[in-house]
Amino acid sequence: MMMMMMMMMMMMMMMMMMMMVMMMIMMIMMMMMIMMIMIMMMMMMMMMIMIRIMKKEMEKKKEEKKNGKRRMWRRMKIGGGRGGGGGGRGGRTLKS
Repeated sequence: MMMMMMMMMMMMMMMMMMMMVMMMIMMIMMMMMIMMIMIMMMMMMMMMIMIRIMKKEMEKKKEEKKNGKRRMWRRMKIGGGRGGGGGGRGGRTLKS
């Protein structure tokens, strides 16, 4: 009987240890998941802020950009030939 009791106790201890280890692993996994989520949230926030700043800058630059684009297209057309001018192949290039 004593042996049986001892065996049972040992088994119980082993089970408890296993459970503890499992719990620890689970806890670590949960922590990792939470960390990942937190990092993702931070990234999202950063992206949002960046986009907002970019949008503001874009709004400022829009008028300038339109003029710039028109000029660019004209230059490209002047370039003539293949691929709308492109440095050095055909017609008058930007440099000349």
